[in-house]
Amino acid sequence: MTCFFSKSNLLKYLDDAKAEYYAQEQIYHNDISQLYQERYSEVENLPTEHIFFTIYDASDNLSQRQNRGYIRSDDYIWKLWRTLILPKISYLSILKIVPTNPTEENNFPIFYFRILLDYQFRTFVHPSALETIEEIPADTAEIEQIKKSYRIGQER
Repeated sequence: MTCFFSKSNLLKYLDDAKAEYYAQEQIYHNDISQLYQERYSEVENLPTEHIFFTIYDASDNLSQRQNRGYIRSDDYIWKLWRTLILPKISYLSILKIVPTNPTEENNFPIFYFRILLDYQFRTFVHPSALETIEEIPADTAEIEQIKKSYRIGQER
């Protein structure tokens, strides 16, 4: 399968992740702040806007029915994006793009791999950038009422 990353998406991801690199809210094995500039420069120096690569199925025990699959690539960009992503707050969106006017040589889809941050509930704001809007209620009953109000309709 033919896939690609976009240089501008990778740079945007790093711009969005800058606060996490320098004010780490997640727990990492090492201080990742030292890696930010090096990683940013590596993406900036990519030769083209669209970096194409191929993937292959790397699922174990293909004879058994599984609920998920695993993909790999031996291309440089695959290794690079794996170093860029931050655990627990990054996710990968894969967009299938099909030709609008297929021809014999151009009748296969390509896949756009996009990485994004997800600090909490699909927001893209680092927690340290948020201001406190209201005080946390001291009354336990009030806290439980607030929790219940957020869960209305959850069972559906």
